[in-house]
Amino acid sequence: MNQAAILMHNDPRKHHFVPECYLRKFIANKELHVLNIDSVKKWGQIKINYKQPSTICFLDNFYLIKSALKEKIFDLSAYSKLYIEVDLFQLLENTYGNIIQKLTETSAITRDEATKVSDFIIQLKIRNPAWRNTMQGILNTSIDKIVDDIINDPQTRARFHHDSPEELIVIAQIMKARILGDPTLMERAHKFSIIERFEKDSIRNAAFRKAILGNRWTILQSPVDGPFFITTDNPGVGVNNEECLNTNFVVGVFYLPISYKHCLRIENVIIDSDFADSSTHKRCNRLDATPSEVLAINNYVKEVANQLIIASDSNYLISLAEEIIITGM
Repeated sequence: MNQAAILMHNDPRKHHFVPECYLRKFIANKELHVLNIDSVKKWGQIKINYKQPSTICFLDNFYLIKSALKEKIFDLSAYSKLYIEVDLFQLLENTYGNIIQKLTETSAITRDEATKVSDFIIQLKIRNPAWRNTMQGILNTSIDKIVDDIINDPQTRARFHHDSPEELIVIAQIMKARILGDPTLMERAHKFSIIERFEKDSIRNAAFRKAILGNRWTILQSPVDGPFFITTDNPGVGVNNEECLNTNFVVGVFYLPISYKHCLRIENVIIDSDFADSSTHKRCNRLDATPSEVLAINNYVKEVANQLIIASDSNYLISLAEEIIITGM
C-alpha cells in the first residue's frame, strides 16, 4: 500500500495549516517554545508551552473535501476527500527541507528549486485560516460589484427584464443573501482556491512567481549567540513604511523566517538583475544580521500572527509577554 493509500485508509484528522517540515527548522534542542498571545491578553500570565511540530498549527479535517454533491459555485465533487492534504501539499512539503538547507548553505539554487520556494511561500499564505477570512472580504466586494452592475448597467438590467431600479435592488439583495447564506460557501471557496493554484500546470501563481523570483533575495543569518528569528502560526510578513501586511510582493520588503538562524528577505523594489527568463539558477545574497535587526524583524513577524508565537528559546517570548501585560496590546 502506497503512502497516499495508507493516509486515505487511516483518514488523518490533523491537517496542518503550517507544515511540520517548516516548523521543525525552529527547534534548537528538542522542542519548540510557544506563546499563545491571546492567553496572555486574557489572563495576564506568562506561560511558555513546549511543543513538537505535530502538536500545533493544525485543525481537524480543515482541508477535507466533505461532499461529493455537485455545487454551482466552487464545485469540489471531482476530488477525493484527502486530495488537498495528500496529493497537493505533499508535493512541496516532501522537497522543502532539502531545498531550504541548500538555500542556507550555498549562494545559488536551481531555477526549479527557487520556483518551489516561491510556491511554498504562496502556499503558506493561501492554506492559512487567515486567508479564508481575507477571502470573505474579497467575496463580499465581488458580490457588491455584481449587485451594482445589475442595478446600474442597462444591458444587465435588460437580461433581468426589469427597468425599475427598486425592483432590481430587491432582486440583487435576494441573490446576495442567497449566496452568502450558504453555510459552506467560504470553506469551499478556500479549498477551491488552493486546488486552482497548486494543481499541475496551473497558471494562477504566474504573477506571484514572477514577482517573488524577479526580486532580490537575501539570507539573513542571526548572531551565533542570538537573538534568533521567531515564526508564528501565520508565517511571513510584508512590510512597507513600517506597516505590516499579511502578503506583499509589490512594494517594501517581505520577510520569511526559514529557521531560527535564518530569514529570507525579498526586496520587492530591487530587481534581481542576474535573474532572467533564461537563467538556470537563482542567486541569493548572504548577510549577518545584527541583534537589533533580528529583533526588529521578529517584531514585524509577530504582527500578523493568529495566536501563536513560535521560537527556539523563550527569551523573546517572555519579553513579548511582559510587554503585552504592561500595555494590554
